[in-house]
Amino acid sequence: MEQVREELEERGLEDMLETAEDFAANSEDFVVDPDHLDFDVDEELREPKLNFMNSKDGSINNMPMSYFALSQLCEKLKIPSGYVNRCIEEHPDLARENVSEWLGDYESPMFVRTTYSRVKAMLSTKYSPYDSNLVLSDILQVMKDKPEYVVKGSYLSPDKLHVRMISDSPLDVHGEEEGDLFPGFIIDSSDVGKNSLSISAFIYKQVCTNGLMLPAKTLGQVYRKTHMGIATEDFRNNLISAVSAIPEILYDVTESIEETRSTEMPFDPDLDTAVDYVHGYMDVSKQESCKIVDVVRSGRYENNRWGFINAVTEVAQDYSLDRRIELEKQAGRMLVAA
Repeated sequence: MEQVREELEERGLEDMLETAEDFAANSEDFVVDPDHLDFDVDEELREPKLNFMNSKDGSINNMPMSYFALSQLCEKLKIPSGYVNRCIEEHPDLARENVSEWLGDYESPMFVRTTYSRVKAMLSTKYSPYDSNLVLSDILQVMKDKPEYVVKGSYLSPDKLHVRMISDSPLDVHGEEEGDLFPGFIIDSSDVGKNSLSISAFIYKQVCTNGLMLPAKTLGQVYRKTHMGIATEDFRNNLISAVSAIPEILYDVTESIEETRSTEMPFDPDLDTAVDYVHGYMDVSKQESCKIVDVVRSGRYENNRWGFINAVTEVAQDYSLDRRIELEKQAGRMLVAA
């Protein structure tokens, strides 16, 4: 099964837009009746494939599928994707037969998204495309008047867009090293229906490249829109509002940071029970708990709640982008809960 490690890069917006435009030029969407869909398996590669009719010209397409697209198909058919994945690996004929049979009972048309002749998404016809090239074009339009913001980490693929931008003016936090903490925002979008288009407030720590996302309840998430009727003007206006609102949001956050610096570490890192405490306190695995406690014990950060939060965001960098974001969100919730 495909496993892609999503690493953050520091690419300029223009460079990313050029790549995204290439993705768009090599993408095609199809509305397909389930009667014209047929599931297949590449037995040599043990990968899912989809045969479907192009309603525009009647031609038959035979394309490999991503496992994410397969999971979406399984969800629509109300079958466990794990079962189908195992069948593909162990009994490809059974996978082909079962999924094709279940497709025969499905009645609604599907919105099939492809890039480079590979099926990347199986969506409802209600889905409204607002792809990475359009999002990046809008970001460029808005940020051309905001030269104080620079990209500080990004990820772009045919499936998703993640952009982190920070201001060149550091936060003024008592006790923190001057010029170490910078305010900014994160823009997330998915071209395959995995998540909404969103803008979230963000804090970047220069020394160790840690990042912390503020929770929505503190106005950390200043814009969120599902892919159902997104308008360019709507996104641009909200991006302008978000950038304008960030200084005010982060003014309150500086007080939270100072408060966490005066709050004791919530556990004794020297005790054998430290790992169990972190595992129970946060939504983390035992392995992640061990890593967090090891960073706390290293002495790289202060022995207080703020040090604990920084340990979490440092460990977050060891994981996939989705997991990293989740850990950074948990760190943000710990900050505002202080």
